[in-house]
Amino acid sequence: MASGGLWLFLAWAAAAATAAGTGPGTRASDWPHRVSIMPGFDVAWDFDTDAQNITFLVEAATMGWVGIGLSPGGGMDGADIATGWIRDGKPYFHDRYGVGNKVPVIDASQDCTLLSLTQNGSHTALKFRRPFRTCDSQDMDITADSMRLIYACSDSVPESPTEMPIHERVYGVISVQILNYGRTLVPKLANSSALNIVTNVTIPAIHTFYACQLGKFPDFGEKVHVYMVEPIIWPGAARHVHHTLLHLCPASYTDAMLSEPRDCNQDRYYGKLFMMCVEVLTGWAVGGNRRIIYPDEAGFSLGAAGDPRYYVLQVHYDNPSNIAGARDFSGFRLHYTTELRRYDAGIIWTGLAVGASHLIPPTAPEYRSYGYCDLAPFSPEAGAVYPALNIIGGILHTHLLGSKVRLLQFRDGKLIRVMLEDMNYDFNLQEWRALREPVSVSRDDVLITECIYKSTNRRVMTTGGPSTNQEMCLSFLIYYPRMELVSCMSEVSLTDLAKAFNLSGLSNEQLLSTLSGWKWNETLAKELERKVLVSSQTSVVVSRTGVKYVSVKIPNIPERKTTPCERMLYGRAPARTGRLVALLLTALLVWLSRGDG
Repeated sequence: MASGGLWLFLAWAAAAATAAGTGPGTRASDWPHRVSIMPGFDVAWDFDTDAQNITFLVEAATMGWVGIGLSPGGGMDGADIATGWIRDGKPYFHDRYGVGNKVPVIDASQDCTLLSLTQNGSHTALKFRRPFRTCDSQDMDITADSMRLIYACSDSVPESPTEMPIHERVYGVISVQILNYGRTLVPKLANSSALNIVTNVTIPAIHTFYACQLGKFPDFGEKVHVYMVEPIIWPGAARHVHHTLLHLCPASYTDAMLSEPRDCNQDRYYGKLFMMCVEVLTGWAVGGNRRIIYPDEAGFSLGAAGDPRYYVLQVHYDNPSNIAGARDFSGFRLHYTTELRRYDAGIIWTGLAVGASHLIPPTAPEYRSYGYCDLAPFSPEAGAVYPALNIIGGILHTHLLGSKVRLLQFRDGKLIRVMLEDMNYDFNLQEWRALREPVSVSRDDVLITECIYKSTNRRVMTTGGPSTNQEMCLSFLIYYPRMELVSCMSEVSLTDLAKAFNLSGLSNEQLLSTLSGWKWNETLAKELERKVLVSSQTSVVVSRTGVKYVSVKIPNIPERKTTPCERMLYGRAPARTGRLVALLLTALLVWLSRGDG
């Protein structure tokens, strides 16, 4: 082999080994997923689902040590931690685990691979890779659940790996969704504009307050597609804003109905007007910070004949300390374009109807509620073809007791898919969850929203309702092509529940009062869960043209299965590349040793 060919081969091999995955860039701002925890501390990541691995980049304004970890409860104990620093020009990097508030222990199984560790005089940048699942008992699996990310750094450089100085000022925990397939790169469209829809409210000194304002979209002059939505959460009111929804109003609404922000329920006339605007264009809930970016083939239609002209912006404020005088200007920024996509998109909300028939007993470590969505009663216009719904993602929503939430897809009575899932639900991180690929839902399918609550700290019955101290069990889903669907939820039959407890003849109010007066324990809570599960529910399908009801039963919900741990050493794809490079280099060395060149 000519020397030029040899060097070309060696250069290719080195490039291939490096490309086996060093991450998308050297700065956190270049990465597809990033959280700026505070000025001077950024964490970014990128993941490969096929290869089953993830790469992290930590940038911190320090010349000492840096570290991040995943924690089951948000503290050091049981956390899966990676630390790094440079001393005398030599990098030190370790996979560790937390045991109380002590120096984290170096793990016997080093499952993180250091890719780079550099400093520039003011900052330290640590980049490393690890598998989603290591099968090491001291490591945490990386999943699509909400995860608690702990972080810390110090200006001190450790003398040795076992004698790390304590973090002085930068440390803490945040909740993140690491495996989220939401698009992060903002589309650059030539013919695009933005519309801000925001409130203007002085938050009253009451625990729960819903503000609504009825507004009108501008005259777009032609059909446009909303292709991206950004939440606008006013910093001065962020701790009070629980959720925001942008509802769409019926075609019969007029300019005479426009209103400034007011109590959604206090004024009888406007309360009814607000209530009739059921359809939703977009929503946000506490903790969410992702833009909703539609796929290239779909957008939400505005400006066309038959499209809504009026909206209601609803903002729910949670103010348990009854603080008076805070101003809020939260809402949404809608990005739209005249470059139309192939499909119109829509939003449907599913789950359990919000009301007193949703019961959660106290003292329960796990209590399950189910909301049923049966699309079969929905009938499209005469002669129209009922297309499959392509779900692109959604938001899972409960209140303070929610600990786990799943959206299940059934066909012919059998579970075929867990569409969305968070088995470590965090009320303070209600993030938009994009699916990796659109999921098709046919007219004969059933969607079940499963909510698991932990009520061990409650001493009285909790019911469904709008207050943060009450509960909800909902899924907000974006889909295409748009149909006339608005919502598809179910409500538990209290009549059936009364019969199950031999309490027939009681009114709903009397039944709820009786159940609330019982002395609850874990066994009795399980009995209520079972009786609610076998009681009938009424599935309510709301469309722009009417409401349809059907009596339903929750199907058999199989137990969630965890697969046996089969370690994948840094994923399949990079491993194949690494083996190929290794084999080629071995062959080259054998060939050179034989002197055939």
